[in-house]
Amino acid sequence: MFNFFRNRNNKKLSGTELRKDEITIVMPAYNAEAYIAESVESIIQQNISDWTLLVLDDGSTDRTAEIVRDFSRRYSKIKLLQNGKQLGPSAQRNIGIEMATTEYLAFLDSDDMMSPNSLEDRREILNSDPFACAAYSLVRLVDPTGSPMGLNGTKGAIINFTDLVENKFITSCIFSRTQILKQLGGFDKAFKFGEDWDLWLRMTRLGYYIKSSPDSFVEYRQHGNSFSHKHIYEDFCDRMRVSERAWGRDDRVPEALEDFSYGLGSACQTMTRSKKAFLACISAIFDGNIKAAENLLELVRFDLLNLTDPEAIADGTKWTVMRNISLPMEQWNDIRKSQKDALKRFFESRSSEPQRSFVSRYIKHLTE
Repeated sequence: MFNFFRNRNNKKLSGTELRKDEITIVMPAYNAEAYIAESVESIIQQNISDWTLLVLDDGSTDRTAEIVRDFSRRYSKIKLLQNGKQLGPSAQRNIGIEMATTEYLAFLDSDDMMSPNSLEDRREILNSDPFACAAYSLVRLVDPTGSPMGLNGTKGAIINFTDLVENKFITSCIFSRTQILKQLGGFDKAFKFGEDWDLWLRMTRLGYYIKSSPDSFVEYRQHGNSFSHKHIYEDFCDRMRVSERAWGRDDRVPEALEDFSYGLGSACQTMTRSKKAFLACISAIFDGNIKAAENLLELVRFDLLNLTDPEAIADGTKWTVMRNISLPMEQWNDIRKSQKDALKRFFESRSSEPQRSFVSRYIKHLTE
């Protein structure tokens, strides 16, 4: 089993011992009587049982607490926490993060729902991938009655810091390692909007990525009472503040991966350079120019490429290679299959084990 409790700089993360494999679901709620029963039921219907649901009632004046209290009488794993005053969703989620004593933590808003396999599938992803700090379910938009409005699609198999120039996730679709949330102090309460995007940026700035759970989904309810729908201008301004921080240094993440510590501009430039050097190296191998391939390989940063999806890079190889070696596109299928052994020979003698892992997945997808 991989040990995630060591970050990319080999410093042990602080925190209490967390209950292995167990999951805490954090659900902030304010005047959610219309939808919260459906949200809670979607947790009860999960195909695993080692979870605890924390519902944090944010001073509701309707029947929200009563509805949750009824669930908690029937299910001991459902806990209701009430505040005397309204704190806001970020503060409530942070209370949940602070209270969590399980290895994993998922978020679900009180008007959203998740598919029965959502917790299990995302936990399996994190259990098997040491570079994944979180996993996300696909998002299915639903109207106030719960009727589908369409699937909001996948955002990519792997999302790293440089992919988060724009926010790609709603809070309800994220399933994370509790320890990294505690390390970063949870959501920044300075933001009323975009605080989730800000947290994903800080998580991935450490040198991890967020990975897709393509067979699970979260139902994201669209209705007029949504906080962001009522404050469009304020939402925009806060998101611009999040973006400004992302493009520069962030003192809240002192243990950021060195290449990401100066922000998105420098990080994107370094990542792009490494991808282009790798594709140029592949082109040189296809062309039989091994000396050029060796020189280009020295420019490839595999520690950064390991934060990307090798299949996506393989899918983008065709146009680069065929342009570089000046052959017609109709010959692509024959060429890529014929070069499989040459690619393997080149990298087997010139790469370390972490590099071979990326390269083998790349070659397999490229040549099969």
